[in-house]
Amino acid sequence: MHTCDLKIVNGKVCLEGGILEGGIAISSGKIVSVAKDVSLPSSAKTIDAHGSLILPGLIDPHVHMRDLELSYKEDYYSGTCSAAAGGFTTVLDMPNTRPPTNSPKRLLEKIPRAKEQGVVNVGFYADFPETSQEFESLSDLGIVGLKLNSIRPTSKIDVENDEILRWAFQESARRRLKVAIHAELKKTVDALISYLAKSGRNAARDFLYAHPPAAEVSCINRILRIAQGVDLDLYFCHISLPESVELLQQSKRNGKRIAIEVTPHHLTAGEELVDRFGTFALVAPPLRSRESAAALWRHYVDGKVDVVGSDHAPHSVAEKERSNVWDVPAGFPGLETTIHILLDRLARGQLTLNRILESCASKPAAIFGLTNKGSIGEGFDADVVVVDPKEDFRVDSSTFHTKARYSPFEGLVLKGKIERTIVEGNVVSENGEIMAKRGTGRVVCPVR
Repeated sequence: MHTCDLKIVNGKVCLEGGILEGGIAISSGKIVSVAKDVSLPSSAKTIDAHGSLILPGLIDPHVHMRDLELSYKEDYYSGTCSAAAGGFTTVLDMPNTRPPTNSPKRLLEKIPRAKEQGVVNVGFYADFPETSQEFESLSDLGIVGLKLNSIRPTSKIDVENDEILRWAFQESARRRLKVAIHAELKKTVDALISYLAKSGRNAARDFLYAHPPAAEVSCINRILRIAQGVDLDLYFCHISLPESVELLQQSKRNGKRIAIEVTPHHLTAGEELVDRFGTFALVAPPLRSRESAAALWRHYVDGKVDVVGSDHAPHSVAEKERSNVWDVPAGFPGLETTIHILLDRLARGQLTLNRILESCASKPAAIFGLTNKGSIGEGFDADVVVVDPKEDFRVDSSTFHTKARYSPFEGLVLKGKIERTIVEGNVVSENGEIMAKRGTGRVVCPVR
C-alpha cells in the first residue's frame, strides 16, 4: 500500500450512511481511503482526532466577501479566514459589491483577487448583465448563478419591469444558470421607509416595520408568476417565514425547480435581539417573532428546507452605529457562528447530524454543481472539518477573523467547536488559528 500525504485517525467519520469509527487518508488533495485505522495506509503526517467528528467540508452558498472598494468591510483574505475558522471550506460570493459584479469585466476583476488572497475555495455569483452575449460570457467564466436583490438591485437591467425580468429569466434558463432571489417586494419596503422617515421614526425597531412579512410573501408570488413557463432553477435566499416555506413547497409539488435557503439567525433568534443589540442586529429580511422562528425551525428539522446559508454580511462598526436607522446597512457576520449554532442544537437533541450534513454540505454541493465536494468518500476533494461536539464555544466577536467584529449572538456559550478545517489536504485552521498562506484556496466553478 502506498504512503499517503496525510491521514486523520481515531475519529468518527461522518458518512451519508452513518458514522464510521476510524479515519481518512489523503493524497494530492483527494481522499484516497476511508476506513478503520488499521486499514489506512502509512502517511507522511498523521492527525489524531481524539474521538472527534470528521465532517465533510461545509459549503456556504450565501456570503458577502466585499473586497474591491469595500475592502474596509471585508476582503478575500479576512473573509476566507473567517470561513475557515467556522468550518467552511467553500463559500459562494454575492455580487452586490462596489463596483457590482454585473458584467464579465467586473467578474474578471474579482477572480484573481480571490485566487491570491483566499485560504478556502470561492465561487461567484453575478448580477444580471445587459446583453445575451454577456449572459453567455458569464456562464463561460463559471459563475454559480445570477442574483436578484429585489430591494437593493445592482443589476444592469430594470428588474422592477416584469417583461425585462422575464427576459432575464429566459436568458438564464437557456444557459442553465440558477437564479438566486432576495425576496422582499421593493415597492412595499420603499413606501414604508418613506412613510416612517417622514414621520420622524428612525429607531432600530422601525426597521422591522419597514420590512413586513407581506413584503416577502408578495415578492415570492411575483417571482413565481414571472417565471411561470420558464424552465428555470430558482434558489430562494434567506427565507424568514414559515408561510414562505409552505408557499414554495407547494410550487415545488407543482413541478417548479426550487431550492430554499434559511439562515441560523432566522431559525433560532427573534426580534427581541433588536432591543438588545440595536442596529447591530438589523438584517434584511429582518428577525421575526419567536413564534415564527420556531415554526421555521420545525420546517428545517422536517426537511422542508434545503440549505442553511450564513448570509455573512460584514459592515464597519461606524456604519452600524449611525444614529438614523435608514442610514444603517443591514447585515452582520455569520461565518464563525453558523455551524456552532447548529451543533448546539444537535447537542440538545433538537437536530440530527444528518440534517446538518445535508443542509450545510451535500445539498449545497448538489444544488450548485460542485462535484467531488460535500461528502466524505474515496475520490472526493479532501475538504474536511474536525469537530469536538462536547467542547464549549463562546461567541466572542473580539476573536473573529472577519473585519466585522460584532455579533447578535455575542456571549452565547454553544456546545460543539471546530478544531481543524482542511482544504484539499491543507490544514488551514487549527483551534481558531489560521495556519495556511494566502492563496491556499482556489476558485471553483459548477458542472452544469
